[in-house]
Amino acid sequence: MMSNEDHKDIRSMPGNDKCVDCSQLRPEWACVSFGVLFCLECSGRHRGLGTHVSFVRSVTMDGWNEKQIRTMKAGGNRQWLDYARKYDIEMNGANRTANFLDVYDCEAARNYKYQLQERLGGRPNELDVSNRLRKHKKVKDKGAALMKGSSTSLPVTNPAEEAHSITTSLLRTKSLLQQNLQRTNEASNVLNSDYLALKQALHGQKELGGTVKGANSALRELKLQDIW
Repeated sequence: MMSNEDHKDIRSMPGNDKCVDCSQLRPEWACVSFGVLFCLECSGRHRGLGTHVSFVRSVTMDGWNEKQIRTMKAGGNRQWLDYARKYDIEMNGANRTANFLDVYDCEAARNYKYQLQERLGGRPNELDVSNRLRKHKKVKDKGAALMKGSSTSLPVTNPAEEAHSITTSLLRTKSLLQQNLQRTNEASNVLNSDYLALKQALHGQKELGGTVKGANSALRELKLQDIW
């Protein structure tokens, strides 16, 4: 269970004195996913969203691990409500007909949960969520334009033209490789010719050395004959 000290710290956070959804005082239930507190009645609606959207725990009756407590301390009702107001998430206060799934599983809400996890990982507290939302909206708008065949939609590449372009590029690459291979073979032939010429020169030098040696021997014999 949550320690009295942790319980007191979470209770004292701005906005945590009342239910985040209907403003009922002294909420006893929590959504770990968003780090917020709510009343018993609203906890049932949160459970109906599924644990992948809203993971619900009793503040006083359920067991809590360290990461869950840290998530609650990184969140808070006021922080979530300010964020929801900033990104036009319609909370509707005590209006029990509000669609909780539209509130807690929209793109902005998912990014808020991501922000809490970033904080737990020691990364910057303020993420550029607005840019991510704009990017998401831009992708959706482009997709809708393509589906409707709008004149403002992105140009669609002709598959035949794209295939021709790829084929031309591959053929050009093949031609360059063949040219490089031919140049390599020519250079190899030149090196082989130089090697053979050097080998013949060395062989001729060796033969010349043998001839000179023979001539020196004949000369010595002639000198000896003259002496005798």
